[in-house]
Amino acid sequence: MLPYETVEQILQYSFKDRQILQEALTHRSYLNESTHSDASYERLEFLGDSLLNFFVALELYSSHPNLQEGELSTLRAKLVSREACSFYCSQINLICYIRIAKGELASIERSKEGIMADLYESILGAIFMDGGMEEAKSFFRRTATHHFEHLQKSSKKDFKALLQDYTLRTQKKLPSYETLFEEGPEHQKSFLVAVFVDTQEAGRGRGSTKKQAEQAAAMEAVLYHGWQDEQTKARL
Repeated sequence: MLPYETVEQILQYSFKDRQILQEALTHRSYLNESTHSDASYERLEFLGDSLLNFFVALELYSSHPNLQEGELSTLRAKLVSREACSFYCSQINLICYIRIAKGELASIERSKEGIMADLYESILGAIFMDGGMEEAKSFFRRTATHHFEHLQKSSKKDFKALLQDYTLRTQKKLPSYETLFEEGPEHQKSFLVAVFVDTQEAGRGRGSTKKQAEQAAAMEAVLYHGWQDEQTKARL
């Protein structure tokens, strides 16, 4: 049984039709195992993707009156990217409520970033369908807009260097990286990398190169675990 009230508390929104919330949290693989669900989150994700693009465009248009169309488009691309949506989702910890087939549980780890991005967009779409434009916009502002400045800056930062600097100063340890998964043809590779600190996994990241995946893993470790002292924050 889906813990509706718990999820609604996290979202700070109460659904009038909880069937929509259930759909928003249902991976398509779950439909093969359940006789009680006949829809996955894919249609809501499609809707949420369009809403997110609109809300981000509106926010950037209002907050950056001096930027030209090309600059606004570049910023929007960063703020609606898979990495950004995954980050928004990670901050409210929705992934643990996803309904997914038991045989697909391993795919959560291999494709965690993509699944979290899909989940954020599907929830945004679900709130719009249940409560309308203003409720969807409020959810977007609660969960995304206050991360904009940070995400715009973080795309230019060397998080591997930041993580190494922090762990050396605070723990006298060097982080290490391990490639967990590699897929795709030679010209379109995808890598999943984990970063470890003192033998403990601290973060995971995906990228089209090992270097990109390591940067993504280091970013998750620094931001998710709050590994930022004053010296590290000064460089973010």
